[in-house]
Order: sequence, then C-alpha cells, then structure tokens
Amino acid sequence: MRFDKRLLALIAVQQITIDIVVGLFILLYIIHMVMSRDNTRRRVRPRRYTLNSRIPDQIRNLHRLVSLSDSSCLHNLRMDRNAFGQLCYILEYSGGMSSTKHVTVAEQVAIFLSVVAHHKKNCVVKHNFLRSGRTVSKHFHVVLNTLYKMSHVFLAKATPVTDDCSDPRWRWFKGCLGALDGTFVDVRVREHEKGRYRTRKGQVAVNVLGVCNPNMQFIYVLSGWEGSAADSRVLRDAIHRPHGLRVPSENYYLCDNGYTNADGFLTPYCGVRYYLKEWDRSQGGPQSARELFKLKHSSARNVIERAFELLKVRWGILRSQSFYPIDTQNKIILVCCLLHNFLRNEMPDDPLELEIPDQHEIPDENIECISSIDTTTAWTSWRDQLASSMLIIWNFIIDMAIEAQVEDEGISRQKVRRGNKERSGTRRTWTVMEEEALINALKTLVVGGWKCENGFRNRYLAQLESHMQCSFPLSNIRAKPHIISKLHVWKKQYSILVTMMTKSGLGWDDSRCMVTVDDDNAWEDYVKTDPTAKGMRYKSWPFFPAWSEIFGKDQAQGGRTLQPPPPPTKDPGIEQPQDTQDCYVPTAEWNPDTGFVGQEEDPPLSYNLNVDPTMNSSSATKRTETSSKKRKAHESWPEIPQLVSMVTNFCDTANTRLGSLTRVLEKEFGDPNQRVTILDAVKQLPGLQHKDCLLVARRLVRDSKDMEFFFNLELEDKMDLIRLMLEGGF
Repeated sequence: MRFDKRLLALIAVQQITIDIVVGLFILLYIIHMVMSRDNTRRRVRPRRYTLNSRIPDQIRNLHRLVSLSDSSCLHNLRMDRNAFGQLCYILEYSGGMSSTKHVTVAEQVAIFLSVVAHHKKNCVVKHNFLRSGRTVSKHFHVVLNTLYKMSHVFLAKATPVTDDCSDPRWRWFKGCLGALDGTFVDVRVREHEKGRYRTRKGQVAVNVLGVCNPNMQFIYVLSGWEGSAADSRVLRDAIHRPHGLRVPSENYYLCDNGYTNADGFLTPYCGVRYYLKEWDRSQGGPQSARELFKLKHSSARNVIERAFELLKVRWGILRSQSFYPIDTQNKIILVCCLLHNFLRNEMPDDPLELEIPDQHEIPDENIECISSIDTTTAWTSWRDQLASSMLIIWNFIIDMAIEAQVEDEGISRQKVRRGNKERSGTRRTWTVMEEEALINALKTLVVGGWKCENGFRNRYLAQLESHMQCSFPLSNIRAKPHIISKLHVWKKQYSILVTMMTKSGLGWDDSRCMVTVDDDNAWEDYVKTDPTAKGMRYKSWPFFPAWSEIFGKDQAQGGRTLQPPPPPTKDPGIEQPQDTQDCYVPTAEWNPDTGFVGQEEDPPLSYNLNVDPTMNSSSATKRTETSSKKRKAHESWPEIPQLVSMVTNFCDTANTRLGSLTRVLEKEFGDPNQRVTILDAVKQLPGLQHKDCLLVARRLVRDSKDMEFFFNLELEDKMDLIRLMLEGGF
C-alpha cells in the first residue's frame, strides 16, 4: 500500500515533467519554423514589389481610371480627379486609413467607388483591378467603415432661412431649416423577412428618411426601417433617438401630407389644387391663400425630391437590390448620402447638377428642441397666418407686375375665392357582430391560401365583401371604403400593440386581452414617442389573438435601423505621414465649406496617383527595405506575442498542477517535522523501555494518519495506544 502511493506520486510528477518538455519542444519548433519561413521569403523574394508581375498592370489600370482625364474619372468613379484626390487625402489623414503592403489608399477608394457607382459584383471588380476577391471585399469594407465613422465631417449643418434670403423659393419660409421626406431603396433580405420589407407597391425595400437643407445637402439620414413602415412612424423614431434628428422649437422643416402638421413640421393643405401656374391666373393660377401656400410649399419642398433623384442617378447600387447583408446595405445607403454632400462641395461643374449653392454653417448650441410630434391649434393657426401673409405679398407683387406690363389691356383684377369642398356623408359605425364576421372571413382567407407577404392576394376585398353580404344581407358594407378602412385601422392598432410589447415595463394579459403596465414612467415615455397609444392602456382588445393569426409577423419593427454615429467628443488630430518625401504634408484640417483651412495653396490633385506605369521600382524597393529594417521584432514576426502568451498560460497551468500534487503528497505523507520529533515524544512517556520506544516510533512513522492521531491524544490515551501497539492489538 505504501509502495503504491509513492509510485503513483512519482508517475504523476514524471507525466507533468514530460508535458513540460513536450510543450517546450513544440514551442521551439514553432519559433524555428517562423524564422525559417521569414528567411526563406527573404532568399526567394528579396524585392517583394518588383517581382510581382501584376503590380505594373495594377498601377497602369489605376492610372487609366483616375489620371487620364476628368471625363474618364467621372464616368468610372462618379467624380473628377480633384474630388478623388481630396477624398483620398481626407480618408488617409483625417480618417486614419493607410496603405497596405500592396494596395494604396487611392486604389482602395477607387475599388469602393467602382462598386457603389455601377453596382459591380466582386468577380467583376477583381478582374478590373487585377486583385483577388478577398482583397476587393476587405478594402471595400475598410473604406465603407471609415466613411461611416466620419459622418460628422460630411453631414451638413442645419441653417435657418434668414430674412434677407434672396432665393425665390425659400424667402417665404423664414426660419425654415430645409425639407424632409422618405424614399424607398430596394434591398435583398431573407425569404422569411420579405413580408415586413414589402411596400404598398410590392417592392422589397427599406424606408429611408432624408433631411436636407435648401442647398440640397443632407443634414440627417435614417436608414433601415422596413418598407411597410409609414413615413410618420420613421420620423417619430428619428426624433426620439439619442443622437437623432434635432429640430429647435423656433424652426421647422417642410414635409408632405404623409406627415403630421405638428410643431417643427410644416405640411401643405389637404384637398387643394396642386400643380398651378404661378403667374397666369386665367390658366388656373392660385386663387386663394391655401392654393398659393401649397404652390410655394411644393416648390421649396421639391429640393428633397431632387436630392433623392440625384443620389440614385449617381450611385447605381441604390437602384437595384444589393448582394450584401442588410446591415451593410443600410450603411452603404448612408455613406452614399455622405459622398453626395462631399461632391456638392468639391465638384462645381457637376454634369448631373450644375448649380452648386454655397453652404453656411452655424455652431451647435444648447437650444430647446422639439421632443414629440403632435398636432396643436397654435401651429395650425400659424400656418393659416403664414398663408394669408403670403397671399397678401404675392397679390401685391403680381398686381404691380400686371400694372406695369398690361395696364392698357384692361385685365380684370377680380379675385375668385374658392373654398374647400366639404365632405359629404358620415362615418360608418361597425357593430360587434359585424366585426366578428369580418374576422372570420379573414381567417377563412388565410386558411384558403389568400395570405401573402405583407397582405393578401388580388381580389381579396371582393371575397370579403361577398362574405359580409351573405352574413348581413341588409347592410350596406362595401369593400371600399368600409372594409379597407376597417382593415387599415386594425393593422395600425395591431402594429402599435406589437411594438408596445417589446418595450421594457409593458406587457400583455391574455386573460383580459389588455396591456399591462409595470412602470408608469415607461408608459409615459412610450406615449411621448407614439401619442396615438395614449388611450390604449385601459381598453380591451379581444381581437388581438385573431390579428396575430391574420397579420402575422409582417409588421415593421425597425430593428435594423442605422443613423450617422455621434461626433466624437474631440476630433482626432491629423496623422502626419512618416515618410514626407513623396506625399503632401497637411497643415490644417478639412471641412465641407472652406476645404483645407489655414493652407496657402491647394493640396496636389492626386498626391499619390502621379505614377509612371513603366517606372522602375528600384527606388520603391529601396525605401521598402529601409523601412523594414526599422520595424520592431514583433512587427516582423507577429506570431511571437501569441507564442509568449501560449507559453505563459502553459507554465501557469503546470505550476497549478504541481502545486495541487504537492499539497496532496504533503497530506498523504504527513509533516516531516513530526517524523523527526516522534521518537522524542515517545521517550517522554513514563514506563517505557528504550526498545519499546523504538518499536512504537517505527510503527507510527509508517503511517502519517496514525502519527497525526497520536499527537492529538492526551497523555493517558497515548499510554493506552502504546500498550495496544505493544500487545499487537493496534
């Protein structure tokens, strides 16, 4: 027994020692292979650039794209040579991009622009640029992420229209910041998600909210909402985001009737003639304050429509479904808007839009902003006053023009006032039995296969009307407007309830079919974001389970939305290049208005593009070898830190195992100090002969447990134990 325990301990120690030796051998072998690989590369390829046969072709291809003429660069990359050089400069020295061993910053940017401008696939781009597919994909995302992080640099600042504005479209709207609207951009999503992204026109797209200033530059962009989401819902989400759209209380934006006429958002009048001729009253010119207001409003608000049109004309990737994941597609949409702003400043002769108005920035201030979108009487009255004052000024201007030009023709100056037509008829009130019958009819259509993505198949309204006529022959329920209006209300209520359940502190009671509120503050916060949910807390919704079965999961949720990131607390400084021999050293930062502030001359148009396709690359090789000598050891061998970390972990593990084994052995064999003092302790007992003391001590030393047991006994118990041992009873 004693021999087996010692043998097991020796075997354990031997196994741990073997593990340590094997681990050290593997480590030395890995280090040897790393050093051998590096030495082999040096012997086979002493000049890493010159022996790559594709490098001259790649340089020649880049030179052909961006250095021959502005027309060639504009056709391929959607910007001229000067704008391309400025963009590369900004991304490298302000955005932190750097050239790799084989790909320069200019080529990375050219790859990205080629993809977004013409929506080319990876296989086409790698053929055009003579690169691998992995290289193309890698540098595409590098440029994409860099531009996204620099959103605060490219986005325009919101500047209100002043009293001395000379633009005939905007001088009527003092304090206006610009216009906003939504547009659909086709995207590619998974099959089970298409229902939420299906728009009312049947396309799979995202609803992008764009806000631009009078100069057609984007101030704010929110992408990612499903195509089935309403424009007003997207705007509410943008208002309540931590770094979302900010509208000062004394300013406002122009928007169409798809939004609410609330504080900060000015919409035109409904039911008023739209396309009018401003200066020809005989051919249908504006004849009332509301008609004139809508004419001026649509003329100014058209800036956001032109911005979206120019954006999609310039960047082909926005005109069709992309093959990137949906999160990447949302980021591409936002980055295209940033590049749109950049080109509005850097290309004064844009073939797509020749007028390049100047942009004036104002500093950010701690001003009170609008926190909710809700209709108020004061805002509606202010719109009426604005329309009336606009009509007075316009009448004065047109009367002066008519009096100066056609005074002798005797044109009648009577003004025809045409009021809005009052709606006839009343809303129909549905009974509970009629609603239940409509629910049963909808369930029948779902079971019968009429359900499709985000709606039903064609002629489903006729089926519902026929079913309602069979159930209630004497009723006048029709598909339009009764049934379609009821479905619209139900879908809206269902969408609000589903969104409500995703919020913290809000839930659902299946037994009572009511919304449960665990925290009143959570309910108040949600009502601020969606005022239409104010009266839904204490109301029962017995049709909610049926709505879940009918409408399913086709409701927009906004889980993949993306907006520009917040600006950093402190703008990072411009990184100076290490080798200033062949590149321009900046002396100031770039901003959208003034370009490079503080420099006397413009930077070179293409600071890293003026290369000769047939040049000898010996000088480049020399600089490469010189810079390689200055690298640190961990830069030459990036595996060394990983190996050191692996060895450290291995040694810590071995140390822990040896410590555990030591504690077990100490417990098994006892304290060695007790073995030394056991004979003295036995000799101190009275009435024992010397040979009896030796016999007892030898017996106790053999077993550490018996020895520990002996030391813990009292004197009388020790004598009894020794007596038993001498008699052979222990």
